[in-house]
Amino acid sequence: MNGQLHREGYPAEYCYDSVTGKCIREVYWLRGTGHRNDGPFMRTWDPMTGNIALERWMKFGLDHREGGLPSLTRYEPTTGIATEEQYCVDGQEHRITSGPTRILRNPDSGAITYEEWKTYGDYYCETDRASVVEIDAKSGVVTREEFREGEHLHRSNGPALIERDPTTGRILTEAYFIEGVAWSGPTTTSGFDLDS
Repeated sequence: MNGQLHREGYPAEYCYDSVTGKCIREVYWLRGTGHRNDGPFMRTWDPMTGNIALERWMKFGLDHREGGLPSLTRYEPTTGIATEEQYCVDGQEHRITSGPTRILRNPDSGAITYEEWKTYGDYYCETDRASVVEIDAKSGVVTREEFREGEHLHRSNGPALIERDPTTGRILTEAYFIEGVAWSGPTTTSGFDLDS
């Protein structure tokens, strides 16, 4: 349609592996824009195993999936483990249901190694839950926590950045920030809350 990829109800683009002849990518286009109402806009498959490698959901060119489900999922093709999930609504990282908007997993074990929490595209955190969390796949120890508001490190009632030893979990670093500006932290541990 006017030089734009377009096909209603079926993929407008297919790609086949030259060696195996298997379809390795299909993409739905509507007037040159990535769009599909009833399924993923793009799917890719591993040419050797034939297993799904990626699913991406879009509406009118924006990453979007309803029902609290991921708009992007990457799979490890031999194990089938979802190694990455991203949740978007109307093109912004956001999750209607409670949970992180981005999750990374170890491709061998499936253990979660990274989480991001955003609402309408901006980082957010709650008093006791960080907006960015890194986890050691082997030990399960949370090795890094970042408390953010928008793009800034921010936490009014504790350290905004915490780093731990991946084996022991012992805290290696604590750094305090308010709206991205570092400060020395409390002089005592009792009764400090900047919001009071």
